[in-house]
Order: sequence, then C-alpha cells, then structure tokens
Amino acid sequence: MRCTKFELIEHNSSKASSGYTLLTPIANGHHTSYLLDMDGEVAHQWELPGFRGGCSRLLPNGNLLTSLRADLNITPSREEPRVIRELDWDGNTVWECNAPAQHHDFHRLTNGNTVYIGFERISAKNITRIQGGVAGSEMSDGGILGDCLREVDIDGDVV
Repeated sequence: MRCTKFELIEHNSSKASSGYTLLTPIANGHHTSYLLDMDGEVAHQWELPGFRGGCSRLLPNGNLLTSLRADLNITPSREEPRVIRELDWDGNTVWECNAPAQHHDFHRLTNGNTVYIGFERISAKNITRIQGGVAGSEMSDGGILGDCLREVDIDGDVV
C-alpha cells in the first residue's frame, strides 16, 4: 500500500511532545521534505533535486541532510550511485558527497564527518564460506551483497 497524501488525524496536546516532525515520503512523484508543526501544518519544505534514495535528517543548524539517486538515467539497483546532500534553509546545496550503494540510513557525526550504510560485494572467496540463506536468492550474476559502514570527511573522502 502506498499513501498518496498525509494529514494530521488526531492531536492530543497533553500526550504529545512539543517540536517538529520531519516527513520525507518515499513514493514516486514526491520529491519534497516537509517540516510539520504540532498542528500538522507545513512549517517549511525543501524541494529535492531528483528522486530520493533514502531518509532525510534535520541537522542542528537547520539544514537538511538527504540521500538522493545520483543518476536518474540508469535503472535503479542496490549498487547504483547515490549522493548524500546537505541543503540549507533555502534549498541551496552546501555540501555533497558520493555515497556508492548507500541505503537506508546515515548520520552526521559531531566531528563533521558523515557515516552511512552501504552495500558492498562479498568476494568470491568469502561467498564460499557463507552458510544458510535461500538458494537462488543471489544477484543475477551470482554475486552477494553485504552491508558495510563508510565514514566520509568534509571533502567526501572515505576515512
């Protein structure tokens, strides 16, 4: 099921924590992150350049950190190029890094670096050591992807 709209259904102020909610729908046609107030009204929004590839996060400085597909002209895949982009309040790009095969999550660290989870091909040697799994669930070329964590600095270099 895909939701095609969002709205505040109920608001009990005595049970709610005050603050804002960041909502970034992952659905075709939605290329916007919304900052919603306690009444469910849009307090701010960012138009995202290209199709989103994962989540978005609001940084302490008010900027939006989001992941996007890097090339909309290729068929989506788990190994496709991705970027993590920081947008200021006005939607201007203030930082970006390549994030190969990034998926699901990322986080800005207190030292300014960004860490993200990505897919990485498991070597042929290590594939033979993997036990269990579901036969036939490998990639079409017989490869297997595993998760990895990558940390990039302000220049986008893997540290």
